[in-house]
Amino acid sequence: MSEASAGWTDPPHCRFEIAAPRHFVYPAILLLLSEKPRHGYRLVEPLGAMGFGPAYRASVYRALADLERDGLLESWDAEPTAGATRHVYALTADGRRVMDHWMGILSDERDRLTAVVERYALLDTATLRAGPAPVQLRDAPVRIPYPRSVHTADDVAEPGWPADVGRGFRVVEEQSAIMIRARSNVGAIDFGTTGLRGRITAEVRDGAVLSAHGRVEVDIAALTSGNSLYDAELRRRVDARAFPVAAVDLEEAWPLGVDGRAEVVGQLTFHGMNVKLDGAVGVTVVNDDRLVVTGERVIDIREFQLEAPTLMMLRIYPDVQVLLHLEAVAE
Repeated sequence: MSEASAGWTDPPHCRFEIAAPRHFVYPAILLLLSEKPRHGYRLVEPLGAMGFGPAYRASVYRALADLERDGLLESWDAEPTAGATRHVYALTADGRRVMDHWMGILSDERDRLTAVVERYALLDTATLRAGPAPVQLRDAPVRIPYPRSVHTADDVAEPGWPADVGRGFRVVEEQSAIMIRARSNVGAIDFGTTGLRGRITAEVRDGAVLSAHGRVEVDIAALTSGNSLYDAELRRRVDARAFPVAAVDLEEAWPLGVDGRAEVVGQLTFHGMNVKLDGAVGVTVVNDDRLVVTGERVIDIREFQLEAPTLMMLRIYPDVQVLLHLEAVAE
């Protein structure tokens, strides 16, 4: 069915292109050649059949040349048939290893996309098209925090913060953890630690968090991958001596209308830079006196004026996945 026949029209101010994923040809070629050696022209049809747009012979041969130059493919001339000599391509041992790592990365991307689709599925599509409506959570009205600028002086407990509405919760260091998963050309590298500290003020009602603000910190030097070489390079890159602490200042939080999910807005301070962040997290309230928060977010380290490191033959990509598990108890 064409877009026109489906009634699709471009929005007047669309800022992104609706299209299939790009740059899929490299891992797709490795996958096809892992099944059996093939002539270059024999890759065009199965690549097109994967559904990621048309595969042109010229682009396929350019990709083959790139992969062979990187030592991931080898090739030879097959016995001529019908008067034509055909070039055959096959994976090398390095090509097999890179394909395995690449498929792991694609699997991670699939999981992220699945999370996005599942979040979309939770929306009431009819209500979404009709426009926003009042949200109810467990028959209680949801209070959406106002921007800071509308608070009066009487409402503010300290400069820049809303008044303390709700209970104070202390982060339990030994039961809270953060992991930073960096992608590299040899697979994922995980840096993690427990020992998060901080305080959150949250308004809790009927087992749900209606609003929250606070601060959580972690020592950069505590992050470890289990590899001393990687750890030393991380501390050197982020200048851990000058910027020993990373912190999240939670500014606002409100329920998403789905049990156990909340939208949060805050600032991440890292490497001396402050970056605004928002997103959805999972929140579980235990007996109204314990909070369990879980979430993940992909961050581009270049936003913090950091370049992706290269260590010998290891190349790390700038987008890293941050995974958080935080537990806090009422003070």
